[in-house]
Amino acid sequence: METPREAINRAFLTAHLLTASVPVAEDITLKAIDSWNPREESQELLLENVVTAALRLRVRGPADTGFSDHFNAVLLLSPRLRRCFVLRFLVGWSAEACARMLGTSRKRVDDGARLALQHLPANFKRQALAA
Repeated sequence: METPREAINRAFLTAHLLTASVPVAEDITLKAIDSWNPREESQELLLENVVTAALRLRVRGPADTGFSDHFNAVLLLSPRLRRCFVLRFLVGWSAEACARMLGTSRKRVDDGARLALQHLPANFKRQALAA
């Protein structure tokens, strides 16, 4: 079981990957922490609140980069593919749970996650060549 600190770190990382913006992810995470009661509420609820807030936003502009090549490869995915990939594979939610959060079908989630996996090697290579 993860500690509250690990849960907060996981929530921030998820927000960052979903929004592609460190300042936005920080704001979302801090607001979720302020409304979270760790003595009475699960760490999963914290993560769900962060994901819900991140998905409500439509962040425009280039993704924050300057991180590891693997991290940047995810940030370079289109927002739709990145959301499917992050929720399905990195957060580890079922296709049904992802579809519910994204307001789409399970098939669309699976298709988006699959396409993201196909794009990641090229994104990683692009990051490695740019370094």
